[in-house]
Amino acid sequence: MNDQSTPTVARGFRYVGKPALRSEAIDKVTGTWIYGADLALPGMLHAKVLRSPYPHARIVSIDLRRARSLSGVRAVVTGDDVPYLFGSAIRDEPFLARGKVRYAGEPVAAVAASSESIAREAIDLIEVEYAELAGVFDPLEAMEPGAVLVHEDLGSYEMEAAFNRYPGSNIVGHSRIRRGDIEQGFRESEAVFEDVFTTQYVQHCSMEGHVCAAQLAADGGVTVWSSCQSPYNFLRDLAKALGLPYSRVRVIATGVGGAFGAKMYLRAEPLTVALAMRSDGRPVKYAHTREEEFVGAVVKHPAHLTFKTGVKRDGTMVARKVTAVYNTGAYGDAGPQVARNSAFSGTGPYRIPHVWIDSYCVYTNNPIGGAFRGFGVPQATWAHESQMDMIAHRLGIDPVEMRMRNLLEPGDATCTGEVLYTSVGAKQTLRRAIEASGYGTALPAASSARVARGRGLATMHKLTNTPTNSTAIVKMHQDGTVNLVCSSVELGQGINTVFRQIVAERLGIPMEHISIGSADTHYTPYDQSTSGSRSVFHMGNAMLRAADDLARQLCELAAPLLDAPVERLEFRDGGVAQIGSMRLIPAKEIIERRFGARGNTLNGEGSFTPPGAQPPDKETGQSSKMSAFWMYATHVADVEVDLETGKVRVLKVVAAHDAGTIIHPEGAEGQIEGGVVQGIGATLCEEMRVSDGIVTNASFAEYKIPTTMDAPEIVPLLVEVPHAEGPYGAKGLAEPALAPTAPAIANAIFNATGARVTSLPITPEKLLRALKQAGK
Repeated sequence: MNDQSTPTVARGFRYVGKPALRSEAIDKVTGTWIYGADLALPGMLHAKVLRSPYPHARIVSIDLRRARSLSGVRAVVTGDDVPYLFGSAIRDEPFLARGKVRYAGEPVAAVAASSESIAREAIDLIEVEYAELAGVFDPLEAMEPGAVLVHEDLGSYEMEAAFNRYPGSNIVGHSRIRRGDIEQGFRESEAVFEDVFTTQYVQHCSMEGHVCAAQLAADGGVTVWSSCQSPYNFLRDLAKALGLPYSRVRVIATGVGGAFGAKMYLRAEPLTVALAMRSDGRPVKYAHTREEEFVGAVVKHPAHLTFKTGVKRDGTMVARKVTAVYNTGAYGDAGPQVARNSAFSGTGPYRIPHVWIDSYCVYTNNPIGGAFRGFGVPQATWAHESQMDMIAHRLGIDPVEMRMRNLLEPGDATCTGEVLYTSVGAKQTLRRAIEASGYGTALPAASSARVARGRGLATMHKLTNTPTNSTAIVKMHQDGTVNLVCSSVELGQGINTVFRQIVAERLGIPMEHISIGSADTHYTPYDQSTSGSRSVFHMGNAMLRAADDLARQLCELAAPLLDAPVERLEFRDGGVAQIGSMRLIPAKEIIERRFGARGNTLNGEGSFTPPGAQPPDKETGQSSKMSAFWMYATHVADVEVDLETGKVRVLKVVAAHDAGTIIHPEGAEGQIEGGVVQGIGATLCEEMRVSDGIVTNASFAEYKIPTTMDAPEIVPLLVEVPHAEGPYGAKGLAEPALAPTAPAIANAIFNATGARVTSLPITPEKLLRALKQAGK
């Protein structure tokens, strides 16, 4: 813990806000935590996949004869064997390519064999004849009339009603925000500025890639083991694709070695299920190679963002018009949601009366864009926070002053029309970050005249997917110990520990008496997803309600033992007592006295859906309650720039976050620190290079991610503005830890050099060009 980090607010809690050993820590450090890659099942076969070398081509023929005749091969499948489509917002993707391929890396055939080496050899024996087709790679060109169509049948796909698409085009998603009168807003403005910003492909780079296993039951049901973050998403999408009842699809979550959004929706699972369906009941395991993670998994959407902003001379914001184009590649995956989420946060955490936003999700013949930590908000934050400093500089206003003048406060409305009443900590994060960073004071002098130093900041907000649902069971054994049963997934974020703290606080029992298992859709209740920074708020509330239900049952059981009516009893400190009385009967004793020596278990159940949530209007994006909660953050970055080479070194990042009441301080600080380093990578060095649809740096030898040597001093600040509806006042944190870092660094570079880069990543080559243009 950095010695400048913020202690959590003391509210007399016993477990909430206190240090706690991570639930899975010992298992992980001793190697007993079971990841997907560790999975071994009796009779298990191993899968390999043949992928297309072309970004757009017609499949003329596939010859499988030699592969099928190889000893040890048990199954070989192509798209013709499994005529199913899958997807989340839109079901547009085949299990394996059918008729044509739409991106380089698309699965064309798959093999299951008794060993990986045999499966690999069999793949090399498959012969495919392709007829290349013209492709479309630039999303702006893909939007033009007459562009090559990636999906001629866009209008025929099943799609969620919440999204707009345009059959006969490549536009698979279009989200709108319409608030006020945008043209009137620009007429009222005293200055109008228009700037364009772009972002790049970024790979998730999880330690553990996509890995899963699948097995077909005698009744045609399917069991899938997956390193995933959304078991019930997987169940739903597989059941729909296969036409099976939900009860005959079972998804078991293994340990997850990193996800960051990449494992939110199906990816390796459909083709593994396809092989399992032809493997005579034997389980089939498939694990991506690192190269497949680059070419065959999902990546962060590249974005092209045009921001036109009208302001008064004193910096008061009047109008903002945004056109955002997200390159979703060959299939929709999470693209429509990403574009929509970006629109909802597109103006930034500012009070702007006139707003017009168009956010597009566009097909191209490129790798597939998917969910990535922040769901489109990092791209939008890069644009609006870069432009905030650009406008402040043009007007001669301090960047802090301009933000303070416009930041949202309680009683203000977001661009979606939601009036904010609780836990609005944008200004608090800015104040704390400014105070802790020494913003406004001079940085220490650089050691060389060729090195310039600067300081910059960025502020952001983010919503969570709303409305969504979570259900939990708190199961008490006859000895008074407790199991927590839910389908939230431990991804490394420490959520299992947080749930134990919440329930321990409510029941007044030691954390070591509470354990939690993994998700299994046959036995653990529904949870929408472990994503969107939603788990503490949604599942945490479900846990509280389940604990309340358990406490109610114990009070009912204890009433005759205490000779008191239930309404005069309370559950506290692990037992039941009359209100105001010191006499307490432990839960263990209550169960034994009411059920006998053999005992019983009690199951408390709780479900949570955010109250008052209203889906947005499709045409205007307006909603009285768009999000269950909003998260706020401000980052201040110190950098030094080598003026001769263009190399940037980040010296320090102060990161202030309003996440409501902090349940697990060390875990929260770890989230912030990890997000900052991930943000530095996306700012300075990470870029998956794609040339005419072909990934050209599909390995860690060429794709550069930050190492520990690149990590600067990070000062995490926990700014607690409790949420009225959160469990003990908590809300989310994970995603905002990434988003403000890039614009804070860019603004610091400008502060140091007067050079502005508007395209990520900020490479030495780009910066040298900008320095030259700035006369530096």
